[in-house]
Amino acid sequence: MAFTSDSAAPTDRLGVAGPLTFGGTTYNLAWATKPSATYYVQEYLPKGEKSADFKQMLALHLVSQDTDVRSVAALKVKELEARKQSDVICNYQLITSPDNKEIILDFLLSQNMEGNQGIAEFNVYRYKQVALGAGKTGVLLYAYSKRGYGAGIDNFLKTLKPVRTEAIAAMAAAKLPAVKITD
Repeated sequence: MAFTSDSAAPTDRLGVAGPLTFGGTTYNLAWATKPSATYYVQEYLPKGEKSADFKQMLALHLVSQDTDVRSVAALKVKELEARKQSDVICNYQLITSPDNKEIILDFLLSQNMEGNQGIAEFNVYRYKQVALGAGKTGVLLYAYSKRGYGAGIDNFLKTLKPVRTEAIAAMAAAKLPAVKITD
């Protein structure tokens, strides 16, 4: 088992060291992992925020195998449908681009902590097929998350409607970073 300190710089595995900008906020690479041979995740946080209690986060997920956006998005939708059984605020909307080449999935979920609603999270995911070189393709997921915690959850939910509208529009208009597997 290997342990690293929180101060260790994450390894950029996708050629996107950042910083990235979304909705007028700048995000820096905070964490990266490769949980399997064909799956990469990199998370980006605004200055001063930590993974454990972030308020906003951007993330890149790359599935580096030949698959399509519909299949990858369908996995998340299946997960959300199952979650609806135990999460009363879980809800989602799927939007397909006019050319059927991209999907935006926005969703809301919560997590109870010790019997109290501890976290509410709004997410916008954009799925796009990307070229990886040597004739290979994969699916890039560009994700934005925003959270409310504890006593702030009611206000988070009350003010979510304009935040949601702006985040979906920003995600649809965003120029996605070009990824290149570096390991």
